[in-house]
Amino acid sequence: MIRRVVATLSLSSKAGLVFVSVLAFGPRTPEAHPLPSTTLTIASDDDSLDLSISLALHELALALPSVSDLAENPPDEPLPQVVMDILVAYFARHLSLVPADQSDLSLKVTDARIHGAKAEDVGHYNLIALELTTPVAADRAVFPLTINYDAVMHEVRNHTATVLWQTDDRQLLVVGTIAFDPVLGKAVPMVLAAEP
Repeated sequence: MIRRVVATLSLSSKAGLVFVSVLAFGPRTPEAHPLPSTTLTIASDDDSLDLSISLALHELALALPSVSDLAENPPDEPLPQVVMDILVAYFARHLSLVPADQSDLSLKVTDARIHGAKAEDVGHYNLIALELTTPVAADRAVFPLTINYDAVMHEVRNHTATVLWQTDDRQLLVVGTIAFDPVLGKAVPMVLAAEP
């Protein structure tokens, strides 16, 4: 009986080796790497809050198919007004900044361009960069500031947004990440208690 068990174990071990070698050395399917997620950079001025949004054009096109042809736009040139109007309408639905007094700050898109970018995992891709601003009166309390953002995430659940704060001396501080919460069924807003 012991020999029989040994023989069975030996046979199983050989089959296991063959199986493992096929997995380790056999043909492999390439693994997809996700494009970099959104970056939101916030800067405070004496009379405004400025916001820069950078995200992969392909990711935005998954959520907003009407921008899929933007790769044809000349790089680093301002986007046509008709495209600006589409982007303004989209981000008005998927981005808001809510200051301490709970009234939405009115964001205005001042610039939008396509840039070439490169990431080690995915190579070259097109990046869309938007610049937004909102006036803020000197006596208005902005903090705590709630950032509601679900652009792309409402369609691509693993997409995230890294939130950066740009200091007066142009240093960038990572203040957190906004992500889709599958339990809540929505992106979780980020609250900045005070200026970092």
